[in-house]
Amino acid sequence: QLRAPSGAFLVPPADARGGSAGVGHLTSLPRGEWAALREQLCAAAPANAASLKQIDEALFAVCLDGSSPEELGEVNRAMLHGRGIDRWLDKSFQLVVTENAKAAINFEHSWGDGVSVLRLANEMFDASTALPTDTPAPPAAPPRRLDFELPPPLAAAVEEAGRRFDATIAGTDLATVMTDAFTTAALKKGGVSPDGMMQMSFQLAMAKMSGRSSRRTAPMHA
Repeated sequence: QLRAPSGAFLVPPADARGGSAGVGHLTSLPRGEWAALREQLCAAAPANAASLKQIDEALFAVCLDGSSPEELGEVNRAMLHGRGIDRWLDKSFQLVVTENAKAAINFEHSWGDGVSVLRLANEMFDASTALPTDTPAPPAAPPRRLDFELPPPLAAAVEEAGRRFDATIAGTDLATVMTDAFTTAALKKGGVSPDGMMQMSFQLAMAKMSGRSSRRTAPMHA
């Protein structure tokens, strides 16, 4: 549960698809498109600029996902993308919490590396689990809902971003595998970098699937 929650919240209805509730879909667009639409949002109404300022100044976003995934693949999809409507992908990181209390961090990659975020997650977990269990305090101030005023062109852009998001997810395969065939400890004992092994595994899978190597975001080393 949230301790003394305060601040501003984007709260889309459960069945919402477009309009003000779907503005988060714009953050899934390519950077150039989102940047241009963001400027249009700010220019369309002072309330829009104020809402964006609130989001920008937040340390991170908390996404309360309405799903209750159980199977590992379902959990991964919830944490990777969800429905898009309840995400703000232009944030340094988002803490995603599902209705059945599963949680993970979804982070925007341009500002930092996954190793740094993993360290942050581990530190947060250790610190939070060391806290005493007590009665949550009431919020210092009631949360304020953030709304956006969307003229027809921007409303249409939100609808189109939602369609593109859905199409991207529909075209994305996700599979999970768990194995004890090799572990971090075993790889290090053999003098092999676990990260390097994973990166080379990705390249091998891509080569077997398509006959070519793929672009990579991390150096490969063994």
